[in-house]
Amino acid sequence: MRAIVVRRLLLMIPLMIGMTFISFVVSHTVPADPVAANLGQRSMEDPTIVAAFRAQWGLDKPLPQQYLTYIGNMLHGDLGVSIRTHMPVADDIGRYLP
Repeated sequence: MRAIVVRRLLLMIPLMIGMTFISFVVSHTVPADPVAANLGQRSMEDPTIVAAFRAQWGLDKPLPQQYLTYIGNMLHGDLGVSIRTHMPVADDIGRYLP
């Protein structure tokens, strides 16, 4: 019984890595620009605002570094800030779970 539990726990590691990688890739392959979606089209005309936003959210870094930051934040419980509620995502999830 113990071997089955250990085996299942060990199989969760590649599964979790695969799930995080897929969600990261999907979020980066959508056709919409996240900067334009958050700032609006008028703010896109000012390159300093765009550069500041990209730097604030780490969008100016290479994709492998963004992925490692994404994993690190998830391991620390930092799931980011909701675009809709402007609250931490972990708080939103905790509010709806029993």
